[in-house]
Parts: sequence; C-alpha cells; structure tokens
Amino acid sequence: MNWQDYITLDPTVCHGNACIKGTRVMVSVVMDNLVAGLTIDEIVRSYPSLRREAVQAAMAKQNIPQLLYWFLFRNVVSSLFGEGNPTCS
Repeated sequence: MNWQDYITLDPTVCHGNACIKGTRVMVSVVMDNLVAGLTIDEIVRSYPSLRREAVQAAMAKQNIPQLLYWFLFRNVVSSLFGEGNPTCS
C-alpha cells in the first residue's frame, strides 16, 4: 500500500496537517482513535467519509511500531498509576 495515495499535506486544509484525502479528518485524529483502543472498523463507522484503506494508509504513514510502543507504554503506566494519571490522558 502506498500511503501517499490516501494522505495529503495541503497548507490550505487543516493548517497543513496530514489529512485523509478528500476529507478534513487528520491523520493525528485517526492515530488518537487507535491509541484509545478503537478498531479500524469502529473508526470507519465513526467517520463515514473514511474507508478502511485510508485508515490503514494513515497507520502506514505513521511509524506504527512507535504507535504500538506508545499504546503498550500507556497501558503499563495506567496499570501502575491508574487512569487519573496525567500521563495516561
């Protein structure tokens, strides 16, 4: 998959943040949803303008191992300090 087919960087859209082509859904929003534990299908249901391939492209654009590391780190911190810890939010 070539993420460039699904992701755009346009200074006139969302202040130049990476977005899913044809939408104003930023890649960072997709990543935040993944980190929050949503599945690809749940994200697509939440954002009807997205297709599954676009979410996968967003994952490919980002360093997905880094995302997984953050998700695991967040869960470890949460288990040690609880959900109220500012590091977990």
